[in-house]
Amino acid sequence: RHGDADTHNEVISPICPMADVGPAPFPGRTLMTRARSAADVVETAERWHEVGGTQVAVVTMKNGLDSAAAHVDHLAVVKAAIDGRFGS
Repeated sequence: RHGDADTHNEVISPICPMADVGPAPFPGRTLMTRARSAADVVETAERWHEVGGTQVAVVTMKNGLDSAAAHVDHLAVVKAAIDGRFGS
């Protein structure tokens, strides 16, 4: 469990029933604090999308990246994975 989408499922859904019936009428955002690899980001984004989430923020800090270029490169890999799953 990566926590982000799971938290929505366990905490938000019971008090906001419309979260279970499709996209909410407002942007649903999550900050992916536990999803570190591109695969983890896609998996968490899929679960987030299933419960109506529309936006995500990817964390690169404390991920073993040693330069600004490494952060940019990581985000490029994550973007390609997200685009591959959801389209650009």
